[in-house]
Amino acid sequence: MLKELEAYESSFDDCVLNLKDCYNLRTISEMFGDIKFIYLQGTKIEELHPSIGYLKNLLVLDLSDCENLKNLPSSICYSESLELLVMHGCQSIDKFPKLPLNIKRLDLSGTSIRQINSSSFECMPYLKSLDMSCSKLESLPTTVCKLKSLEVLALAHCSQLKSFPEILEPMENLKKILLHCTSIDVVPLSIEHLVNLERLDLSECKNLKSLPMSNIYEMCNISTIFIDENPTQQDLVVLLSLDEYISVALQQSECRDEIFKIKPEWGSEVADRGKALYGPRMGISYPGNKIPDWCTHTSMGASTHVDSLITWSGRRNFLGIVICIVVNFDDGCIFNDNEWSIYCKMYGLIIEDEPYYIDSSLLKIQEYSDYDTHHRRTSNVGVVSQVE
Repeated sequence: MLKELEAYESSFDDCVLNLKDCYNLRTISEMFGDIKFIYLQGTKIEELHPSIGYLKNLLVLDLSDCENLKNLPSSICYSESLELLVMHGCQSIDKFPKLPLNIKRLDLSGTSIRQINSSSFECMPYLKSLDMSCSKLESLPTTVCKLKSLEVLALAHCSQLKSFPEILEPMENLKKILLHCTSIDVVPLSIEHLVNLERLDLSECKNLKSLPMSNIYEMCNISTIFIDENPTQQDLVVLLSLDEYISVALQQSECRDEIFKIKPEWGSEVADRGKALYGPRMGISYPGNKIPDWCTHTSMGASTHVDSLITWSGRRNFLGIVICIVVNFDDGCIFNDNEWSIYCKMYGLIIEDEPYYIDSSLLKIQEYSDYDTHHRRTSNVGVVSQVE
């Protein structure tokens, strides 16, 4: 039963210190040598020896579920090679640690951190991924905009987080923000400074009142927004008129009913904005098995047939094509990154007297929490419809 590890030195071929799940380990003495990876998940360590900060080649430090660990040694700031620090589930950690300049990925989810000093984000210019999914986190400083390399910001299940900070400066690399299960009520107008944002997850944000629709519309790179409250009809129309296809996770029956009512408005809003003939592509996904009553040419299986060709040229009242597909899930398949795609091919359309073929991804979305996507796969049930 290992309780204490004496001074540890690694050799050239021994660059990994793996003490994962040594549940009774409480102390590690001095460490030196060419250690690159340290795994201490699930141990009872209360503190780390200061020598850890002087391991010149340390790349990864995993302290997941070290529930007794109260802080990191100040020497960790000298670990210039450290790129990944994982402290998920370190429940005794209640302050944001001082970290080395070159850190790239930081996971502090499941800690007891409530507040973050504004200066904490000013000295991590290379940080790409930050997971602060902490149930006790109350606020995030506006200096988050100083994280110029940040690509992913996770604040999921921060039930005490009531507001998202103003983005005072452009963050050109931030692509994903995960805010599901937070208590935020408003998304700030300054979200427009996230110029390359691709995914915004606001699912299960029960207090969310509104979205800055005009600002979001200007964010040309955004492709996925997850919401599950009951948005206004106007908000849905604007969401669906973005340049790229949007996946709106609508998980309440009243939302689904609202969607089925707004067929004409979708196309007219898009037309009013002067979109190109070949776009935009718009997508909605939601749980359920209902096909809208206004869909025609319905068919079971992976294909359907429309008797008459559709000519777009010269028809000013033509709004577009709607493809509605019902997807079933069976056991036996694991999805990569919990994502799946539906592909569609359409033949026989005539645009300005020329044949037009569509062969592209209709919809690519992330699965919702109420589906067990790790053990499911799509079936080939499909329905196609046209709208004029």
